[in-house]
Amino acid sequence: MVNEIELKLLARENIEKILPNILTQFKTEKKSTLQLVNEYYDTPDHYLYHHKMGLRVRQNQNQYEMTIKADGKVTGGLSQRIEYNIALETPKPDIAQLPLSLWPDEKLPESLSKGVHLLFSTHFRRHRWLVVYADSQIELVYDQGSITSGEQHKPINEIELELIKGSADSLLAFAEQLAPCGKLKLFDQSKAFRGYQMIGLAEPLKVSFLSVLPVTSDFTVEQGFIAALELALAHWQHNEICWYKHQNGGKKQVLTALTLIRQIWLVWGCIIPRKASDSLRLCLEHVQSLIQQSDQAEHVVWREEYLQSKLKFLHYLQLKQWRMFCDEKAKHKLMMPFKSFADTMLERTGRELKKVFREIENEQEFRVQYLFLRRQLFNLYLFSGYYPTSQYQKYLQSWSILLNKLQQNKLDDWSNAIRVALSTSVFWRTR
Repeated sequence: MVNEIELKLLARENIEKILPNILTQFKTEKKSTLQLVNEYYDTPDHYLYHHKMGLRVRQNQNQYEMTIKADGKVTGGLSQRIEYNIALETPKPDIAQLPLSLWPDEKLPESLSKGVHLLFSTHFRRHRWLVVYADSQIELVYDQGSITSGEQHKPINEIELELIKGSADSLLAFAEQLAPCGKLKLFDQSKAFRGYQMIGLAEPLKVSFLSVLPVTSDFTVEQGFIAALELALAHWQHNEICWYKHQNGGKKQVLTALTLIRQIWLVWGCIIPRKASDSLRLCLEHVQSLIQQSDQAEHVVWREEYLQSKLKFLHYLQLKQWRMFCDEKAKHKLMMPFKSFADTMLERTGRELKKVFREIENEQEFRVQYLFLRRQLFNLYLFSGYYPTSQYQKYLQSWSILLNKLQQNKLDDWSNAIRVALSTSVFWRTR
């Protein structure tokens, strides 16, 4: 079993010739070029896919290896997941060799016992370097080829950085050294996922809208902070792909994600000092300005400063860099239950909404509350997750209607919409 930590970067063009020049500034221990064929398998009812697992057999000349990857965590382009690798004598997958610990009750599911069949395959040339960076060993591979199923094809042109030994900190720091080539961007879609998309098993990505932050009962204030930033980053990454594919609303949702990050820092600012994120704020403000000035994603997402900003954000999350700016009192507050913090913020948000909207007397006064209302709605998305959807939905919807009126400049019946929102009962437990 291996705990895999890797970072994926999509390449804009063939960078095989410039990579060796970039890598001359680092110590490299090995270099090889492989021609790989990976075949992906599943049951007729797609048991593995529905359980967020992937099974492949890799062929390298006359050697075969079966790999199964279990569900993991992807943050931006940084993925962490469990995988098992098993050598095979033939290219045919052997389910019986997979550990029983993978399955419910440690028993091979009936669906799998009936065998698996080929879904799609990947064919690519892999250029491989083993890089020594700081205290770590990092495998850098550049893959170029295609994903195929019958007559269908999708290109492969990407770099993967996998941590062989050392820290994820070094992995991210090394990735920042690659950004100046200006031909890379963070990418969180695996070859397998793109294969599943190609055969119609995975739905094509569509523009997504902000959702309520999911939390668990044992969350601390710091875990809530991390989960909130990861939610914003996932929203950014997902909708960046949609914007790049020219889907309406993609750019708007990318900007929403960046605004949400600022709101998260503002709300947790009562505990985490502003100086903990000052340099990162400047990077993200610059990125936001670039996005606002361009309608075409391809003019933004390949820029060096865009990739650097994302990598710095991942670094901030991975290292929990805010901790070095927190005193003992703040660290103690970060370890307190998130539920209490969330209820306090919901109560504060509810009071602010009532205070402002009770005093609105005309349409112009309503118009100027757009930014205020958006910030308060962000708070509702961040802190409502402890409660069932049936409890928070009506309250959140009543205020969302007001924001939509302002966004779409449809101000008919605005005063009645305010009355409805103000009269909607709160769902959180007030003290």
